[in-house]
Amino acid sequence: MVVDDEAAALATMAELLREHGYRVETAVDGNKALEKLDSFAPDVVLTDLDMPGMDGLDLVRNLKAGRMRDNPVVVMSAFPTSEAAVQALEQGAARYLHKPINTGELLLVLGQEVERLRLQKEAEQLRERLTERETFETIRIPGSALYDIERYAILKSLEATGGSTSKAADMLGISVRKIQYKIHEYQAGRKTASEPEESRKSS
Repeated sequence: MVVDDEAAALATMAELLREHGYRVETAVDGNKALEKLDSFAPDVVLTDLDMPGMDGLDLVRNLKAGRMRDNPVVVMSAFPTSEAAVQALEQGAARYLHKPINTGELLLVLGQEVERLRLQKEAEQLRERLTERETFETIRIPGSALYDIERYAILKSLEATGGSTSKAADMLGISVRKIQYKIHEYQAGRKTASEPEESRKSS
């Protein structure tokens, strides 16, 4: 999302970013930007600091206190020694760009921030998966027969992953095919002494 009260600058930046593959929404001040968050969820917000109404500094504060607290906000100002720019960085803004904006620098900064956000999300997903696995490994398994333990492990994994066979297989370190075979076996209410040869190979 690009936020700037200067219509020409706003249109130029939006067109530039669209040409480089970004999906862009624009707003003329902080209030309009916040209103659009209900229908548009940007990865990065690029905002001017010096605007009427809600200025860029107040926008940064609102974003970092709400749903955009983990997303990068890049601020812009025509004043290189702007106190507001320093305050914006202290409030959680990721980067500061000086106007007039250098196109190469803008694209570099946005690319870096989008990549950083992607890596951050991947790290969070990995932590969640590890937490799920640690929680599963500490569960007390009833019964002592191998069949009972295996059945319990598979069904609890499916429960923990919302019924996703691929996630359950990943959690247990076995193949999706084996999970599917076992589900069929449990639904049929029968125990087998062996599995299909292909299932054993894929696990």
